[in-house]
Amino acid sequence: MRHLSWGQIGARPIQLSESSLYLRKQRDISGEFSKRITEAFAVSFGVTHSHFSAPGGPTGFGADGFQNLETTFKYRLFKDAAHEFVMSVGLSVEWGRTGAQSVGAEPFNVYTPTLYVGKGFGDLPDTLSWIRPVAITGQVGYAIPGRRSTTTFGVDPDTGDPTTDTEFNPRVLNWGGIVQYSMPYLKSAVYDLGLPDFINRFIPLVEATMQTPVSNTFTSGTITTGTIVGNTFQVGVEALIPINRQSGTNVGVIAQLHFYLDDRSAWDRQTDLRPRRPARKPVSEELIMRNSAIVLTIPLLVLLATGEASAHAFLDHAEPRVGNTVAAPREVTLWFTQKLEPAFSTITVTNSAGQRVDTGKARVSGSQMTIAVRPGGARTYHVTWRVLSVDTHTTDGSFSFQVGK
Repeated sequence: MRHLSWGQIGARPIQLSESSLYLRKQRDISGEFSKRITEAFAVSFGVTHSHFSAPGGPTGFGADGFQNLETTFKYRLFKDAAHEFVMSVGLSVEWGRTGAQSVGAEPFNVYTPTLYVGKGFGDLPDTLSWIRPVAITGQVGYAIPGRRSTTTFGVDPDTGDPTTDTEFNPRVLNWGGIVQYSMPYLKSAVYDLGLPDFINRFIPLVEATMQTPVSNTFTSGTITTGTIVGNTFQVGVEALIPINRQSGTNVGVIAQLHFYLDDRSAWDRQTDLRPRRPARKPVSEELIMRNSAIVLTIPLLVLLATGEASAHAFLDHAEPRVGNTVAAPREVTLWFTQKLEPAFSTITVTNSAGQRVDTGKARVSGSQMTIAVRPGGARTYHVTWRVLSVDTHTTDGSFSFQVGK
């Protein structure tokens, strides 16, 4: 899948210089293109443009320019779909001298091997079903500069004598994690609350990003909290909160836009982890190998004006509603996000004893699929579906509802 990540536009927290009381404000616009080469190996390319308001920047007069180009190679080591666990390793390379020194781009390469882990909670029992939409991820990376030190030669303006300034380049431990709650997964697999469709597309999340130089225990970083909305493309807005004075003195904001240019939507990336459940926001965009995508962050008003195109047929809603208790239904109807191929789309309905209670033949009309069910007593019913959309891609999933007395 092509994941086009046009950017991330964000006003970062105002930074406090270690050598003065001047405040510095930085604004970044970044973009990333990622491409999955094999089922378990992917490559991504990223670029960031930085703007420093005066008195920010290395010179103290403000600055504009691109940071160094970055390339990341990722390989998935382990995947347990039944328990929604995945582990990957990666190597990020920041290519020295590809960016502008005026914005602090380093003249040397930086290599960061990273371990990524992620866990979804869709395997929890029914008594904890409300926690199933939760997913957590974590990552630990070790940034290794290509040079141990950087020496700058100059001339003393007072004496005219030559000067040298040596700066040691520390190794840094980069670590953090994300906790998210998928409203699309809640509606499709746990319980349909009957909320407006716009709300059902929200994915609230909290993310921590930390940096700790190996030479000391000083840690800086930010906590971001916000939400992502969307399917084939996603819009996100997050508050950027510094964890301490050294990390910043004000709250920033990040707006994001993610485009998925291939035949798989954002939610479909989850199928790498969950073979028979409705898709959710991926357990980690860093962990699961994406076919390809571009992510761009641009001003929010522009983001909201963008149109949406869907690719796969995902369950939008059902009647009886997912997880609800209803009177004995005569039929079960599912609505999907794409039109279906009737000959290759099926539903089965079973009772709590595992016996089929459907009539065996589903009716398909456009994006709607219906199957009749035989009368039964008060019990739990399980619906399992598998569909082929008109774009020739298959998706599947399951959910339950209860029949009252």
